[in-house]
Amino acid sequence: MLGRVLLTVLLPMIAEASSELADNPGHLALLSQAQSRIDHLTARLEAAELTAAKLLTTQTPRAALARTHERLRWLLRIVSSSGGHMEDDGGTSHALAAFCNDGEPDTFNLAINLGLLNWTHNSDTDVSTVRISPLGTAFIQESERIHARAAGWRRMTADELKALPGNGSYPALVRFEAGEWAGHVGLPGEPWDWHDQDLQEALWLPVDEAVGRVPTDAHGIYIASKSVHGPRWRKLRAKGVPIISTWIDEAEIGSTRDWPDLWSRCVIEAASCSVLIVYRDGPDEILKGAWVEAGAALAAGRHVIAVGCDEFTVRHHPRLMLAPDLETALQLAHLLSLKDQSRAKTVPSDAAELRRDLARALTSYGGRLNSDFPAGSDVQAWHGSLHDADVSVRIVAENCLRIVSEQGGSTDMALRISERIAALIHSQPVT
Repeated sequence: MLGRVLLTVLLPMIAEASSELADNPGHLALLSQAQSRIDHLTARLEAAELTAAKLLTTQTPRAALARTHERLRWLLRIVSSSGGHMEDDGGTSHALAAFCNDGEPDTFNLAINLGLLNWTHNSDTDVSTVRISPLGTAFIQESERIHARAAGWRRMTADELKALPGNGSYPALVRFEAGEWAGHVGLPGEPWDWHDQDLQEALWLPVDEAVGRVPTDAHGIYIASKSVHGPRWRKLRAKGVPIISTWIDEAEIGSTRDWPDLWSRCVIEAASCSVLIVYRDGPDEILKGAWVEAGAALAAGRHVIAVGCDEFTVRHHPRLMLAPDLETALQLAHLLSLKDQSRAKTVPSDAAELRRDLARALTSYGGRLNSDFPAGSDVQAWHGSLHDADVSVRIVAENCLRIVSEQGGSTDMALRISERIAALIHSQPVT
């Protein structure tokens, strides 16, 4: 039953390949079997309470469920492309990879558990607990294959997990080496609990989900430009400029062999840099990918400095600055990096100061919004256990800004949200 339930989330992918499946009776039978389980899967996911409050968003339960379905489909595509096989309750294997290759590996040395991860951290005891609500187990022949194909994913350490903004649930892949997984296999709805040390080297989370789109390890300068300028950026890096853009090492035509990997790195690096510089060398240059990278940085709350982009309306974004030339942009990037490092070390201990910081940040952004924040949005549920006064103001404020910007909200509502957040953090009653 596990295998059949899990296969239902592959239906959109199967539908896209329906013309190819039509010639294969075995595939048609599998498609029919999967179709019959759609309602069952939806009911089971709803029963597992995969709602907006548990997904670190303020979406409605219906929207959150759709988002979870899409994430699970993506996970299964990763497992499938890595040669994964799902085990059903009869002990046999259904080859997810059967839709794209002919053979099945004879041996398996890695078990991948697909499910919802819920992370909680007790600041008093400094003990973290991981709970997995399993959706099934896949077996991978080569452990490195899934890591190489899991574009946009990375292995999370215990310290990184502790830095997550509050408690929340994330679709995740949890791996166990052969011989270790048997004691951890469970049925859907039967969660497993471990302490953080048990999963330090055994957990992959998608980067954007894991950090709530606000990476905690911001560092360096990301350069977004036409690839023709790659050699120039390599020279600057060799001189000590902290450029983290890895695309510059394969900027020449024909040097990129894995485009999915390149684009995944570009987006991840742009979102985790301290400052991103968009460089346009004159009006004749037409930027394309550079704007994608700049968008990733802005969505993650990063500073963006644009050179040669004065005529574009994106210049009005509150986190985008214009610079007359590259030298000025590099100087600004250095100053902004120092400022961010200083802010990260400063944690206000006074409740009033915290409220002022939140209110100031929310007001500066909320004044640009047009509609009221939707009634009934439960900020307390979204933030979970954000009661520790040591929570970084910047991370909290920027997460609040993301909620307001995605949902739409007025200045007054932004101020009220900031008061509620501050009250939660300091365990004060909300009026």
